[in-house]
Amino acid sequence: MAQRAPYYDLIHNEASVDAMVEVEAKIRKIIGASIKRSRERCRPRWSQAKLAHMLNQATEFRFTTSAHYVSRWERGERKPGYEWGPVIERVLGLDLAAIEATARADLGVAASEVAAELGDTQCAEVPALALDEGSMASATGSDEVNRRQLLMGLAAVTALESARRGLARVVAEPEQADLDEWEAIAAEYGHSYLVISPEILIHQLSIDMPAARALIGASPARLRPGYCRVASELAVITARTWSSLEEYRQAWRWWRTARVLADASGDLATRMMCRGEEVVMGLYEHRPMSILFNLAAEAVALGGDTPTRGSVGLWAGIAQAHATIGRASDAVNALNHLERITDTLPSSITDAADSIYGWPEYRTRHTQSYVYTQLGDTSAAGGAQERALALYPETLPACRAQVELHRARCMVLDHDVRGGLAHATQIIGDLPDGFQRDAMVLSVGRKVLDTVPRSQWSQPEARVLLDALRC
Repeated sequence: MAQRAPYYDLIHNEASVDAMVEVEAKIRKIIGASIKRSRERCRPRWSQAKLAHMLNQATEFRFTTSAHYVSRWERGERKPGYEWGPVIERVLGLDLAAIEATARADLGVAASEVAAELGDTQCAEVPALALDEGSMASATGSDEVNRRQLLMGLAAVTALESARRGLARVVAEPEQADLDEWEAIAAEYGHSYLVISPEILIHQLSIDMPAARALIGASPARLRPGYCRVASELAVITARTWSSLEEYRQAWRWWRTARVLADASGDLATRMMCRGEEVVMGLYEHRPMSILFNLAAEAVALGGDTPTRGSVGLWAGIAQAHATIGRASDAVNALNHLERITDTLPSSITDAADSIYGWPEYRTRHTQSYVYTQLGDTSAAGGAQERALALYPETLPACRAQVELHRARCMVLDHDVRGGLAHATQIIGDLPDGFQRDAMVLSVGRKVLDTVPRSQWSQPEARVLLDALRC
């Protein structure tokens, strides 16, 4: 069998790209029109916000959408992710898979034709484009899911490439328009990380990261720093997601990539963000404390007092690291430093409650809960926990669970061992599907158990928590 053209040759084949993109654009519009018609037929007529709310309720807020994203679906700008298919069918009675299959048949393009265009060999090559950080396809499960994700990835790359060429004919700065689009994608991921389970999120990242790499390679020199900044933000999300899946070696590699990209961007806020997040997550990834303190010192030297999201995240990580090794005075000093910088943050950061790129008050209270619980100051920890839980929205179940587990640990420290164990077990059991195996939640849960004297591990409540944690 003759060897097919390499992946990059394929996406730069003008005729092939334009034909595929035209089909995908038509399919998105057909699906969007179907969603809009079904929404408007509801009585009383549903707004886009109402539909978003009904979809979120149907998922029990395990993952969420908004009126903004519903609007983009209906305009055909984006297609609902595959995780929304069953939800939309349950709420609106629409079978999106059937609608897409019918649309492809009407357009004279079968899905198998796209697969044949790539061939098995080329499908196997695509994951290697993910910034050389190993295959992300291993998280997708079956071969059929792998194929579907990779084909979707090709569609994403080709769509952006065709859009760039089209814009070049009508505007003076086509590459800037592509960069603006990727900034919006990174912002979407900042929200998705908080509300979508890591198993689903890693699928979506496996589609977008190869496309991001392709655009960095093709971007003009003047825009390369901007693309590197966006790619660093996506790499941070990827690292955190791998960490949530307890794939720590993958996470470490992506943290390194995030730093390299951030430094290439020259953007101080991005350089601070990736290092601050790496320090915080390193506490859950069992990384040596010496490495984390070295990273923190490097970030402080870069600009530890600048009023950015990265700076407050950095000082939160420093406070938690000191508390973890029992340096009470240093931990409290870092908390105070965190609060001073928080007071100078712009509202664009403090008001962004639904994004990992924001720093609303609940993040500070969560950090205080962690630090004071770790130090054994249960009174101060209790006050921080009450404030954090009052502020945390119900749509962030994993974050709320961590604070509740801090509370369970404080109960154990205050000699209510059985009550603390029972509370921890209930909190983990009540988590929505997809979050019960979140590595950060389980890590905090294990600390509850570690606080219990070994002589009391034979208690029924301890055995039940052990089972819940699957230690």
